[in-house]
Amino acid sequence: MQESLYTRHINGLNSLQTLNSLGKNKTNAYGYDLDGNEYENDTKSFYRRKRLRHKLKRILKELKFAKKNLKNYQSLTFREKEVIRLLAKGYNNPEIAIQLFISRSTVEQHRKNINRKLNIKSFMDLMHYVYAYNLV
Repeated sequence: MQESLYTRHINGLNSLQTLNSLGKNKTNAYGYDLDGNEYENDTKSFYRRKRLRHKLKRILKELKFAKKNLKNYQSLTFREKEVIRLLAKGYNNPEIAIQLFISRSTVEQHRKNINRKLNIKSFMDLMHYVYAYNLV
């Protein structure tokens, strides 16, 4: 309810400003005039709340994902988790092989096992696991 009031308030101000090229006679949904400072503070707090709400939704989504996929994550070996960490940092297969002192084909095999165990099809799916289980 309160969010819709703020949205109408901001949209109302924008439409009034476009009608009046000088930007005078600014009013809001509550019927009182606003000077420039009150309007700026109100819009800043609106966008701050919007960012906070978005962040909380993302955290809740990550927690649900982590709970749902815990068994898949627990099936990974320590070395496979190391490979995932290096992938998340932007390393490619030859660089991972150098970092872990293993062959490139072993890294490729680890990646195949990771994809199979986690049922992932793309790099973005892998990144969901990285963020949900704090592998970076």
